[in-house]
Amino acid sequence: MYPHTIDIESATTVNDGMGGYTETWSPFLSAVPAHVQPISGTEYYKAQQIQNPVDVDVFTPYNGAIKSDMRIKHDGQVLTIKAVLDQGGMNEVLLLKCAISNVSE
Repeated sequence: MYPHTIDIESATTVNDGMGGYTETWSPFLSAVPAHVQPISGTEYYKAQQIQNPVDVDVFTPYNGAIKSDMRIKHDGQVLTIKAVLDQGGMNEVLLLKCAISNVSE
């Protein structure tokens, strides 16, 4: 059911010592079982019509601590989480709607 593994990171704001702040990413969960599924052509077309387009659906065991301000690393790509959905509403499977980020690992 979950043939892939992903790492989930959370953003941390760090004082840069000059009155400003820098955002860094820290490991939140590692080696999480997942199913990473690129969306189909029709879904992709529809996604491009909205404000927050998505490229990939990621299914993973339910974890209420995963939030939309986090990001995923998978197979050399960084995925920005756009939405966190309880698939089926039974707290068993999370559906993470994600966009492929231009940020490199």
